[in-house]
Amino acid sequence: GRGRRALIESGWSYRFPARKTKHLKHKEADASEGAKAIAWKAQKRLCGRYRTLTQAGKNTKLVCVAIARELVGFVWNIMPFGAIVATIKDWGRIKASWKPSLKGILLSSKSSQITGNGSSQA
Repeated sequence: GRGRRALIESGWSYRFPARKTKHLKHKEADASEGAKAIAWKAQKRLCGRYRTLTQAGKNTKLVCVAIARELVGFVWNIMPFGAIVATIKDWGRIKASWKPSLKGILLSSKSSQITGNGSSQA
């Protein structure tokens, strides 16, 4: 469904070299250092992986799906650092400005944090 579409669309953004733009620096300002490190590691790895697979002659659509699948692993790894899917009360605000990209879905929420064991606390 929608989640898969968002992942696939975000996979296409790794066609370009990894770089930290002003926009990305502004978005990550409130993130923890651990989350920033994992996000940058993912950015470098996935951009390089896309380039490697396409240069090896793989179909670009299949490469995009492979990148999206690997991206899920990084998203799963970053969740304990507080970058979580928006809470229900935030959803109305997000839905109005939503663009189909996984980078836009992950938010650092002040009202709810995920602990290391996966449970929520207010």
